[in-house]
Amino acid sequence: MNIYSTYKKITTPHRRVGIRCPDKGFTLIELMIVIAIIGVLAAIAIPTYARFQYQSKTSEAKKIIDSIKKTQIAYHSEHEVFFACASSPGANGTAGPSQRPWVDNGGFGTIGFAPVGDVRYNYSVAVSADGQEMAIEAEGDLDGDTVASYYTLSSDGVVPGASSGAVSIAWDISHSGDDY
Repeated sequence: MNIYSTYKKITTPHRRVGIRCPDKGFTLIELMIVIAIIGVLAAIAIPTYARFQYQSKTSEAKKIIDSIKKTQIAYHSEHEVFFACASSPGANGTAGPSQRPWVDNGGFGTIGFAPVGDVRYNYSVAVSADGQEMAIEAEGDLDGDTVASYYTLSSDGVVPGASSGAVSIAWDISHSGDDY
């Protein structure tokens, strides 16, 4: 037996007549199952991702409402009344899903408020006749379905302070609409 014949026996595949070697690769059914699994995962993941995006965008309304509240409280401490502010930027009616530059349509400059950057909501401040209560509203439509969503922060009247006997305002924020 020589070295060449031994080498040839090791490297040459042996096939017998009538015996079929298993095919390499995936069958069509296996590929369809994988595609179906990917489809189910996408059907679950895409709406969840969109919901998380909407929720993160609503944080703008809450933060800006809080900033407006703080500037209104500062204005109230100097002038002893809250100041009404027109819907801003509000140039095109209901705010849509895209950001718009801030345009003060009246009042926000007076209280010293201007947001940093563009906004997705329209903001307004309504004040009671005596100027001692107010409601701040953010109106927007993040999902673009023409159904507006509202965030409202309103003073619920005057309540006594805990230990000092000072007077403070109780605040309540509410949400209505179809956006998250």
